[in-house]
Amino acid sequence: MVKYFKSKNIKAVPTSGAGPDFLEGGKAIEVKGSNADFGQAINQYCDYLLTGRFKDLAIALPVDLLDSMSLVRLTAFCKAAWSMRWSWHHAYDSVACRSRAC
Repeated sequence: MVKYFKSKNIKAVPTSGAGPDFLEGGKAIEVKGSNADFGQAINQYCDYLLTGRFKDLAIALPVDLLDSMSLVRLTAFCKAAWSMRWSWHHAYDSVACRSRAC
């Protein structure tokens, strides 16, 4: 992944210990291998989003990790994550608007 990031001029910094594999300007980048536990990966993605420590999340998954059920789960996760992010964005806008007496 490091070579790929360099080739695309992506300034992702590798991390160590618990947490995402890379960080890029507040965005968590999580990379999984072919033998990863997909259910555990989804739980990990949820933790990243729910803690609010990261402003965005990018994931890299090998094609052979995906089957029809994991694609359904990934789609559901993405829809829920998008919905949460959108509602938080609107809640923030609403609070900011009230504080400025719009």
